[in-house]
Amino acid sequence: MTDPRRVPASPSLLGGASVLYGAIVRLRNALYDRKAIPSVKLPRPVVSVGNITAGGTGKTPMVIHLARFLRERGYRPAVVSRGYGSRGGKAVNVVSDGKTVLLDPERAGDEPYLMARVLDDVPVVTGPKRVDAGRSAIRLFRPDLLLLDDGFQHRRLHRDLDIVLLDEALPFGNGRLLPGGLLREPVEGLSRADLIVLTGPGTGGPAPPEDPRIPRDRPLFHAARKAEGFLRGRDDRSYPLEHLEGKPLYVFSGIGNPSSFQSLLSAIPGTALTCRTFPDHHRYTGGDVERIRKEASAIPGAAIVTTEKDAVRLEKYPDFCEDLYRLRISMVLRAGKEDFEAMVLEKLNP
Repeated sequence: MTDPRRVPASPSLLGGASVLYGAIVRLRNALYDRKAIPSVKLPRPVVSVGNITAGGTGKTPMVIHLARFLRERGYRPAVVSRGYGSRGGKAVNVVSDGKTVLLDPERAGDEPYLMARVLDDVPVVTGPKRVDAGRSAIRLFRPDLLLLDDGFQHRRLHRDLDIVLLDEALPFGNGRLLPGGLLREPVEGLSRADLIVLTGPGTGGPAPPEDPRIPRDRPLFHAARKAEGFLRGRDDRSYPLEHLEGKPLYVFSGIGNPSSFQSLLSAIPGTALTCRTFPDHHRYTGGDVERIRKEASAIPGAAIVTTEKDAVRLEKYPDFCEDLYRLRISMVLRAGKEDFEAMVLEKLNP
Protein backbone atom coordinates (compact mmCIF):
# COMPACT_ATOMS: atom_id res chain seq x y z
CA MET A 1 0.00 0.00 0.00
CA THR A 2 1.37 3.42 -0.89
CA ASP A 3 1.88 5.64 2.11
CA PRO A 4 -0.16 8.82 1.48
CA ARG A 5 2.41 10.81 3.42
CA ARG A 6 5.01 10.14 0.73
CA VAL A 7 4.36 13.17 -1.44
CA PRO A 8 5.38 12.27 -5.02
CA ALA A 9 8.08 14.13 -6.87
CA SER A 10 6.76 17.65 -7.29
CA PRO A 11 6.46 19.43 -10.60
CA SER A 12 8.37 22.67 -11.06
CA LEU A 13 5.46 24.78 -9.83
CA LEU A 14 5.30 22.98 -6.48
CA GLY A 15 9.08 23.03 -6.25
CA GLY A 16 9.12 26.79 -6.71
CA ALA A 17 6.39 27.22 -4.14
CA SER A 18 8.39 25.11 -1.65
CA VAL A 19 11.45 27.33 -2.17
CA LEU A 20 9.36 30.45 -1.51
CA TYR A 21 7.71 28.88 1.52
CA GLY A 22 11.11 27.89 2.90
CA ALA A 23 12.48 31.41 2.46
CA ILE A 24 9.52 32.88 4.36
CA VAL A 25 9.82 30.35 7.21
CA ARG A 26 13.59 30.89 7.53
CA LEU A 27 13.13 34.66 7.65
CA ARG A 28 10.41 34.36 10.28
CA ASN A 29 12.51 32.03 12.43
CA ALA A 30 15.52 34.33 12.12
CA LEU A 31 13.46 37.28 13.31
CA TYR A 32 12.31 35.34 16.36
CA ASP A 33 15.83 34.02 17.04
CA ARG A 34 17.21 37.58 17.00
CA LYS A 35 14.31 38.86 19.14
CA ALA A 36 13.26 41.21 16.33
CA ILE A 37 9.83 39.65 16.83
CA PRO A 38 9.31 39.11 20.57
CA SER A 39 7.69 36.04 22.07
CA VAL A 40 5.15 36.49 24.86
CA LYS A 41 5.98 34.80 28.15
CA LEU A 42 2.95 33.88 30.25
CA PRO A 43 3.02 33.64 34.05
CA ARG A 44 2.87 29.83 33.92
CA PRO A 45 5.28 27.31 32.38
CA VAL A 46 4.35 26.22 28.86
CA VAL A 47 5.15 22.72 27.57
CA SER A 48 4.69 22.39 23.81
CA VAL A 49 4.10 19.14 21.91
CA GLY A 50 4.64 19.54 18.18
CA ASN A 51 6.30 18.24 15.04
CA ILE A 52 7.93 19.57 11.88
CA THR A 53 5.85 17.66 9.33
CA ALA A 54 2.24 17.80 8.26
CA GLY A 55 0.57 14.57 9.26
CA GLY A 56 0.19 12.29 12.23
CA THR A 57 3.08 11.71 14.62
CA GLY A 58 0.96 11.07 17.73
CA LYS A 59 0.69 14.59 19.16
CA THR A 60 -2.77 14.04 20.66
CA PRO A 61 -1.84 10.78 22.47
CA MET A 62 1.34 12.47 23.74
CA VAL A 63 -0.57 15.47 25.12
CA ILE A 64 -2.97 13.06 26.84
CA HIS A 65 -0.04 11.05 28.20
CA LEU A 66 1.64 14.18 29.59
CA ALA A 67 -1.58 15.52 31.09
CA ARG A 68 -2.18 12.25 32.95
CA PHE A 69 1.45 11.99 34.08
CA LEU A 70 1.40 15.54 35.43
CA ARG A 71 -1.93 15.03 37.17
CA GLU A 72 -0.48 11.95 38.88
CA ARG A 73 2.41 14.11 40.10
CA GLY A 74 0.00 16.61 41.64
CA TYR A 75 0.08 19.28 38.92
CA ARG A 76 -2.99 21.01 37.52
CA PRO A 77 -2.40 21.34 33.76
CA ALA A 78 -4.63 22.97 31.18
CA VAL A 79 -4.47 22.17 27.46
CA VAL A 80 -4.28 24.99 24.92
CA SER A 81 -4.87 24.27 21.25
CA ARG A 82 -5.55 26.18 18.08
CA GLY A 83 -8.71 24.14 17.51
CA TYR A 84 -7.93 23.26 13.91
CA GLY A 85 -11.03 22.55 11.85
CA SER A 86 -13.47 24.13 14.31
CA ARG A 87 -16.41 26.12 12.96
CA GLY A 88 -18.26 29.05 14.41
CA GLY A 89 -15.96 29.45 17.39
CA LYS A 90 -15.00 32.60 19.24
CA ALA A 91 -11.57 34.14 19.67
CA VAL A 92 -11.21 31.94 22.76
CA ASN A 93 -13.28 28.81 23.30
CA VAL A 94 -13.57 26.75 26.48
CA VAL A 95 -14.02 23.21 25.24
CA SER A 96 -13.94 21.75 28.74
CA ASP A 97 -13.76 23.27 32.22
CA GLY A 98 -12.14 20.08 33.54
CA LYS A 99 -15.48 18.69 34.62
CA THR A 100 -17.84 18.99 31.65
CA VAL A 101 -17.35 19.06 27.87
CA LEU A 102 -18.98 22.35 26.88
CA LEU A 103 -18.68 22.38 23.07
CA ASP A 104 -19.57 19.92 20.35
CA PRO A 105 -16.96 18.62 17.88
CA GLU A 106 -17.94 21.15 15.20
CA ARG A 107 -17.21 24.14 17.42
CA ALA A 108 -14.31 22.61 19.33
CA GLY A 109 -12.39 20.84 16.57
CA ASP A 110 -11.98 17.07 16.62
CA GLU A 111 -8.69 16.83 18.53
CA PRO A 112 -9.56 19.31 21.33
CA TYR A 113 -12.96 17.64 21.69
CA LEU A 114 -11.34 14.21 21.96
CA MET A 115 -8.87 15.46 24.56
CA ALA A 116 -11.73 17.01 26.52
CA ARG A 117 -13.62 13.70 26.42
CA VAL A 118 -10.65 11.63 27.53
CA LEU A 119 -9.17 14.09 30.05
CA ASP A 120 -12.21 14.66 32.21
CA ASP A 121 -10.20 16.49 34.89
CA VAL A 122 -8.17 18.83 32.66
CA PRO A 123 -9.51 22.08 31.14
CA VAL A 124 -9.15 22.42 27.36
CA VAL A 125 -9.13 25.89 25.78
CA THR A 126 -8.77 26.75 22.08
CA GLY A 127 -8.18 29.83 19.98
CA PRO A 128 -6.28 30.83 16.84
CA LYS A 129 -4.16 33.16 18.99
CA ARG A 130 -2.61 30.81 21.50
CA VAL A 131 -1.38 33.70 23.67
CA ASP A 132 -4.98 34.83 24.21
CA ALA A 133 -6.16 31.26 24.78
CA GLY A 134 -3.37 30.70 27.31
CA ARG A 135 -4.16 33.90 29.19
CA SER A 136 -7.83 32.92 29.37
CA ALA A 137 -6.97 29.42 30.61
CA ILE A 138 -4.82 30.91 33.40
CA ARG A 139 -7.47 33.45 34.37
CA LEU A 140 -10.35 30.96 34.38
CA PHE A 141 -8.78 27.81 35.79
CA ARG A 142 -5.57 28.79 37.64
CA PRO A 143 -3.51 25.89 36.24
CA ASP A 144 0.08 25.18 37.29
CA LEU A 145 1.18 24.91 33.66
CA LEU A 146 -0.10 24.89 30.09
CA LEU A 147 0.21 22.01 27.62
CA LEU A 148 0.40 23.56 24.15
CA ASP A 149 -0.92 21.18 21.51
CA ASP A 150 0.81 21.40 18.10
CA GLY A 151 2.85 24.41 19.11
CA PHE A 152 6.36 24.00 17.69
CA GLN A 153 5.85 26.52 14.86
CA HIS A 154 3.79 28.89 17.02
CA ARG A 155 6.71 30.98 18.21
CA ARG A 156 4.63 33.92 19.36
CA LEU A 157 4.04 32.10 22.67
CA HIS A 158 7.19 31.46 24.69
CA ARG A 159 7.69 27.81 25.63
CA ASP A 160 9.63 26.49 28.60
CA LEU A 161 9.88 23.04 27.04
CA ASP A 162 9.59 22.06 23.37
CA ILE A 163 8.88 18.36 22.74
CA VAL A 164 9.04 17.47 19.05
CA LEU A 165 7.65 14.20 17.69
CA LEU A 166 8.98 12.56 14.54
CA ASP A 167 7.58 9.51 12.80
CA GLU A 168 10.32 6.89 13.03
CA ALA A 169 9.62 5.53 9.53
CA LEU A 170 9.40 8.89 7.72
CA PRO A 171 10.71 11.58 10.08
CA PHE A 172 10.94 14.19 7.31
CA GLY A 173 8.49 12.87 4.71
CA ASN A 174 10.08 13.13 1.29
CA GLY A 175 12.51 15.77 2.55
CA ARG A 176 10.77 18.69 0.85
CA LEU A 177 9.00 21.65 2.36
CA LEU A 178 5.30 22.36 1.91
CA PRO A 179 3.55 22.35 -0.52
CA GLY A 180 5.84 19.99 -2.46
CA GLY A 181 6.53 17.91 0.62
CA LEU A 182 5.48 17.47 4.22
CA LEU A 183 7.99 19.62 6.09
CA ARG A 184 6.47 22.58 7.90
CA GLU A 185 9.91 24.10 8.30
CA PRO A 186 13.51 23.19 7.43
CA VAL A 187 15.09 20.30 9.32
CA GLU A 188 17.52 22.67 11.06
CA GLY A 189 14.53 23.93 13.05
CA LEU A 190 15.01 20.87 15.26
CA SER A 191 17.83 22.80 16.94
CA ARG A 192 15.06 24.57 18.93
CA ALA A 193 13.73 21.29 20.34
CA ASP A 194 14.44 20.41 23.96
CA LEU A 195 13.38 16.77 23.58
CA ILE A 196 12.89 14.72 20.40
CA VAL A 197 10.66 11.65 20.42
CA LEU A 198 10.59 9.14 17.57
CA THR A 199 7.13 7.57 17.44
CA GLY A 200 6.12 4.28 15.85
CA PRO A 201 3.19 1.88 15.70
CA GLY A 202 4.36 -0.29 18.59
CA THR A 203 3.63 -3.59 16.84
CA GLY A 204 6.74 -5.29 18.16
CA GLY A 205 8.83 -5.12 14.98
CA PRO A 206 12.33 -3.64 14.85
CA ALA A 207 12.54 0.15 14.62
CA PRO A 208 13.97 1.54 11.39
CA PRO A 209 17.49 3.03 11.43
CA GLU A 210 17.61 6.55 12.84
CA ASP A 211 17.81 9.28 10.22
CA PRO A 212 21.27 10.94 10.30
CA ARG A 213 19.64 14.37 9.98
CA ILE A 214 18.21 14.08 13.51
CA PRO A 215 20.51 16.23 15.71
CA ARG A 216 22.60 14.18 18.10
CA ASP A 217 22.93 16.98 20.66
CA ARG A 218 19.24 16.75 21.60
CA PRO A 219 17.90 14.15 24.06
CA LEU A 220 16.28 11.44 21.91
CA PHE A 221 13.55 9.04 23.01
CA HIS A 222 11.41 6.38 21.38
CA ALA A 223 7.67 6.00 21.95
CA ALA A 224 5.01 3.69 20.61
CA ARG A 225 1.36 4.19 19.86
CA LYS A 226 -0.26 1.33 21.76
CA ALA A 227 -3.65 -0.19 21.01
CA GLU A 228 -5.49 -0.31 24.33
CA GLY A 229 -8.77 -1.86 23.21
CA PHE A 230 -12.08 -0.95 21.60
CA LEU A 231 -14.98 1.27 22.60
CA ARG A 232 -18.44 0.89 21.12
CA GLY A 233 -21.77 2.65 21.36
CA ARG A 234 -22.94 5.82 23.07
CA ASP A 235 -22.25 4.26 26.47
CA ASP A 236 -18.59 3.54 25.60
CA ARG A 237 -18.82 -0.21 26.06
CA SER A 238 -15.26 -1.51 26.40
CA TYR A 239 -13.84 -4.55 24.59
CA PRO A 240 -10.34 -6.05 24.64
CA LEU A 241 -8.36 -6.39 21.43
CA GLU A 242 -9.04 -10.13 21.52
CA HIS A 243 -12.71 -9.43 20.92
CA LEU A 244 -12.06 -9.02 17.19
CA GLU A 245 -9.49 -11.79 16.80
CA GLY A 246 -10.04 -13.84 13.66
CA LYS A 247 -12.67 -11.48 12.25
CA PRO A 248 -12.63 -9.53 8.99
CA LEU A 249 -12.34 -5.81 9.66
CA TYR A 250 -13.54 -2.94 7.52
CA VAL A 251 -11.22 -0.13 8.58
CA PHE A 252 -11.61 3.54 7.69
CA SER A 253 -9.93 6.72 8.87
CA GLY A 254 -9.27 10.35 8.00
CA ILE A 255 -6.06 10.99 9.90
CA GLY A 256 -2.54 12.12 9.08
CA ASN A 257 -0.93 8.68 9.41
CA PRO A 258 -3.46 5.97 8.48
CA SER A 259 -0.80 3.30 7.93
CA SER A 260 0.19 3.40 11.61
CA PHE A 261 -3.44 2.94 12.68
CA GLN A 262 -3.89 0.08 10.24
CA SER A 263 -0.74 -1.66 11.42
CA LEU A 264 -2.05 -1.71 14.99
CA LEU A 265 -5.14 -3.56 13.80
CA SER A 266 -3.27 -5.92 11.50
CA ALA A 267 -1.27 -7.08 14.54
CA ILE A 268 -4.45 -8.62 16.02
CA PRO A 269 -4.19 -12.36 15.27
CA GLY A 270 -6.33 -13.67 12.43
CA THR A 271 -7.71 -10.36 11.23
CA ALA A 272 -8.09 -9.47 7.56
CA LEU A 273 -8.30 -5.75 6.85
CA THR A 274 -10.17 -3.93 4.13
CA CYS A 275 -9.13 -0.28 4.34
CA ARG A 276 -10.52 3.01 3.13
CA THR A 277 -8.74 6.29 3.83
CA PHE A 278 -10.04 9.84 3.75
CA PRO A 279 -8.07 13.11 3.95
CA ASP A 280 -6.84 14.24 7.36
CA HIS A 281 -9.59 15.99 9.39
CA HIS A 282 -12.16 14.82 6.82
CA ARG A 283 -15.70 16.04 7.51
CA TYR A 284 -17.87 12.99 6.99
CA THR A 285 -21.10 13.31 5.05
CA GLY A 286 -24.19 11.15 4.86
CA GLY A 287 -22.87 9.88 1.53
CA ASP A 288 -19.64 8.76 3.19
CA VAL A 289 -21.61 6.90 5.84
CA GLU A 290 -23.70 5.10 3.24
CA ARG A 291 -20.60 4.16 1.24
CA ILE A 292 -18.88 2.76 4.33
CA ARG A 293 -21.95 0.77 5.28
CA LYS A 294 -22.34 -0.60 1.76
CA GLU A 295 -18.72 -1.63 1.41
CA ALA A 296 -18.63 -3.20 4.87
CA SER A 297 -21.86 -5.14 4.27
CA ALA A 298 -20.25 -6.78 1.24
CA ILE A 299 -17.74 -8.48 3.59
CA PRO A 300 -19.48 -11.32 5.48
CA GLY A 301 -19.21 -10.85 9.24
CA ALA A 302 -17.06 -7.73 9.01
CA ALA A 303 -16.70 -5.39 11.99
CA ILE A 304 -16.40 -1.68 11.18
CA VAL A 305 -13.43 -0.07 12.94
CA THR A 306 -12.21 3.51 13.06
CA THR A 307 -10.20 5.82 15.33
CA GLU A 308 -11.56 7.75 18.29
CA LYS A 309 -10.75 10.97 16.44
CA ASP A 310 -12.76 9.91 13.39
CA ALA A 311 -15.66 8.81 15.57
CA VAL A 312 -15.81 12.33 17.04
CA ARG A 313 -16.56 13.67 13.55
CA LEU A 314 -19.33 11.11 13.11
CA GLU A 315 -21.35 11.86 16.24
CA LYS A 316 -24.00 13.59 14.12
CA TYR A 317 -24.82 10.09 12.79
CA PRO A 318 -25.67 8.36 16.11
CA ASP A 319 -27.17 5.22 14.57
CA PHE A 320 -24.03 4.65 12.55
CA CYS A 321 -21.79 5.36 15.54
CA GLU A 322 -23.60 2.66 17.50
CA ASP A 323 -22.16 0.08 15.08
CA LEU A 324 -18.57 1.33 15.17
CA TYR A 325 -15.65 -0.10 17.06
CA ARG A 326 -13.33 2.77 18.07
CA LEU A 327 -9.73 1.85 18.68
CA ARG A 328 -8.35 3.54 21.76
CA ILE A 329 -4.67 4.43 21.33
CA SER A 330 -2.22 5.58 23.99
CA MET A 331 1.41 6.73 23.88
CA VAL A 332 4.00 4.62 25.68
CA LEU A 333 7.68 5.45 26.14
CA ARG A 334 9.67 2.43 25.02
CA ALA A 335 12.87 3.12 26.97
CA GLY A 336 14.18 5.94 29.08
CA LYS A 337 10.73 6.70 30.48
CA GLU A 338 12.17 7.84 33.82
CA ASP A 339 14.70 10.11 32.09
CA PHE A 340 11.99 11.64 29.91
CA GLU A 341 9.73 12.32 32.87
CA ALA A 342 12.62 13.71 34.92
CA MET A 343 13.49 16.16 32.11
CA VAL A 344 9.88 17.33 31.91
CA LEU A 345 9.70 17.87 35.67
CA GLU A 346 13.07 19.60 35.74
CA LYS A 347 11.81 22.24 33.33
CA LEU A 348 8.81 22.83 35.57
CA ASN A 349 10.92 22.98 38.73
CA PRO A 350 14.18 24.69 37.73
